[in-house]
Amino acid sequence: MEVIEKNFNNIDDLEMLDIGCGLTSILNIIDFGKKYGVDIGVHKLSTEGFDLNKDIYWIAGDGEYLPFENDSLDIVFSTNSLDHIPHPKKCLKEIKRVLKHNGLFFLIIDIFSKDRGYRNKKHPNSLTSEEIKKMLSDFKIFKEIAMDEEPVGVSNYINSKQKRKSKSVKKDNKTSLFLICTNSPTK
Repeated sequence: MEVIEKNFNNIDDLEMLDIGCGLTSILNIIDFGKKYGVDIGVHKLSTEGFDLNKDIYWIAGDGEYLPFENDSLDIVFSTNSLDHIPHPKKCLKEIKRVLKHNGLFFLIIDIFSKDRGYRNKKHPNSLTSEEIKKMLSDFKIFKEIAMDEEPVGVSNYINSKQKRKSKSVKKDNKTSLFLICTNSPTK
């Protein structure tokens, strides 16, 4: 939250989006601003009896077609979702389109030592750090952290609040990369 507080004057007025959020959206632990969660499974979650946080505007959809005006959001989060999207470059173009000038983009993604292509139906991509950074050429990366462990901290926190157990994660020769970017010109 420190990065957010340093980059914005009035955090209560911020508009934020989490792409591929599911129930464990980082928005669940943010107590300020207007929050939107986009996920293809929103309707399924609500019909299966899961409690959706009423402080979040839940939208059924994916990152390739964001239902927001140009330059309308202050912050976009993508936590372990970009590799689930069939066309990650298209998703990143959409993020660039909806993010305000100097808005922040937080990306956490599993990365591999080499591109393995299609992994399975839920993970159509297996990207390398270099591929991700190349796709982010329209953004300015100002913080990068490589993580050896799966970033399940947010998921564990939300699951504990909803009294659900986290699924164990198979490492599959991957690490995770956390990037903070800004929607400002790179040149």
